[in-house]
Amino acid sequence: MKHKSRLIRILIADGDPGAVDIIRRALDRETNFVVAGTAGNGDEAVELAERIEPDVVVLSVNIPGGEAPVVTRRILHKKAIPVIITGSRKSPPEVAKAFRAIRAGAVAAVDNPAAPDEGDRTCKMNKMVSTINMIVRIDVENRLRLKSGRLEPEERRQKEKNNGFHRVDQIPDDEVKNIRIIAIGASTGGPPVIKTILSGLERGFDLPILIVQHISPGFLNGMVRWLANDTPLRIVIPKHRDPIYKFHVYFAPDGSHMGVTARGEILLENGPSINSVKPSASYLFNSAADAFSSRVAGVLLTGMGVDGAAELGKIKEKGGLTVAQSKDSSVIFGMPGEAVRLNTAKYVLPPSKIVELLNRLHHNASRK
Repeated sequence: MKHKSRLIRILIADGDPGAVDIIRRALDRETNFVVAGTAGNGDEAVELAERIEPDVVVLSVNIPGGEAPVVTRRILHKKAIPVIITGSRKSPPEVAKAFRAIRAGAVAAVDNPAAPDEGDRTCKMNKMVSTINMIVRIDVENRLRLKSGRLEPEERRQKEKNNGFHRVDQIPDDEVKNIRIIAIGASTGGPPVIKTILSGLERGFDLPILIVQHISPGFLNGMVRWLANDTPLRIVIPKHRDPIYKFHVYFAPDGSHMGVTARGEILLENGPSINSVKPSASYLFNSAADAFSSRVAGVLLTGMGVDGAAELGKIKEKGGLTVAQSKDSSVIFGMPGEAVRLNTAKYVLPPSKIVELLNRLHHNASRK
């Protein structure tokens, strides 16, 4: 006899009763979901999250009685519960608040299916459902250990250094001296880590950076604006055949794979999904390895799935530098964990050490 799968209990926190009704009716249609409660303001959301202990909180970016980042932080202070932010991708202020909530500990942001004149409500509801299903598999306690790039305690670092942790200044010079381009892949939990990395780069950092970040459609422009406030580098969403310049960070556009040509141009392709995602870190890593060989540094950050893990090995085989984010600093250790399992990441580092490494790459490149 088969056992019934456990129901996923959801708390909806939104001050708009109409929005709550729309979301509730859509979630109730899912056989594995049950709406365990609703909250109309921030205080209610915090109180209910502690009392009924849902599996997920769906929190409106416009929740009354406290901004979403503050409410997110208060919920996580009480209970280790994943928080998903809903907001309008067409509203820059809402997108900005959504990313502030992500930095406060929310694990994802999705387009609000109840927002008026926002296109296909069914499509947006399907995205919310798929995000909830993905999020409930997260090791929440591991997510709460995320330190926004700060160093682990010395005793932990010493204990774990034989499991992949390294002092950046001990990485041999011949592994860092020839790097000319950096390719980064990230998924769930990636935006705040990318923010930590970009904000930690030294002034004058001139190595071009190409990034694939899996994110809900429509939120990329808002993320770029959010990131641009903390780095002197120019962050752009490129077009096909755009030249690659120093001092630039290039984000793969929604729905397009991004690579690079041997002539130093951006390559965009509207091909099929790879590892069920588009854009794909696998495509970026393959393309960068083909175009730049040993002059590539490939970095795989937090995220669910396996995108980029095997293809990081192609960079390694070509003599490039390969890095995976450490488990304790990852929201989800899926993508970097698969790279560790496959032995395609030569170094396993927390965000602070990734920053140190990238600055060292810049120093070596500047001597050329």
